[in-house]
Amino acid sequence: MKKYKEVTLGSEAVVYIKDILKYGNTISKYLLQSYDFEKGKVVTYLPYDINNEDARHFKVGGKIKSPAEYENSFPIPIAYLMNSIKLFLKGGESRLCIFEDVTSKPKDPRISSKDDRIYIYGDEIYYALFGEDAENNEKIHDTIWDSDSHWHFVCIMTSLSKKSFYLRNNKNLNANELKMLVEGTERVAIGAYDGEGYLIWTRC
Repeated sequence: MKKYKEVTLGSEAVVYIKDILKYGNTISKYLLQSYDFEKGKVVTYLPYDINNEDARHFKVGGKIKSPAEYENSFPIPIAYLMNSIKLFLKGGESRLCIFEDVTSKPKDPRISSKDDRIYIYGDEIYYALFGEDAENNEKIHDTIWDSDSHWHFVCIMTSLSKKSFYLRNNKNLNANELKMLVEGTERVAIGAYDGEGYLIWTRC
């Protein structure tokens, strides 16, 4: 198996993240308004033989060679993101991860009102994972898959305050409630490398 490494990225990664968020839905726009992404750390996870110059080409794929290598039955870049999500969710009952789905609408046939992951804001769809989902590998993987449009993937790792804790059970959001979800953001995962990998920004 080819070895992988965590790569710490610089200001060029921040430029890329902000560019991706510009084309997202409302939660992406709130992130841009709320956070100075220069005040944070950005990392990714790539094969050991990828040099730093190639690692900075965030829009270019081909870094993960076929056939894909797996860890615990999942492609390694997805397994890396899944592990980051799991560790975050285990940090407390107030924690949750919100995934932006830029291609789906509430009336789409594949969107079920019985799906306990779904948040709705106007005509936008978001998925949520909570602490009790931390050990559910299939649910985490499926949520990444359902929200990833190949050209756009955004996941925020955030926490609810006492004031906003009721949002765990309130699936139809207004603008202020969506902002409350963004306010506790500690990390943001962004799709990169033509859908082959992810960047993870951590707030400092």
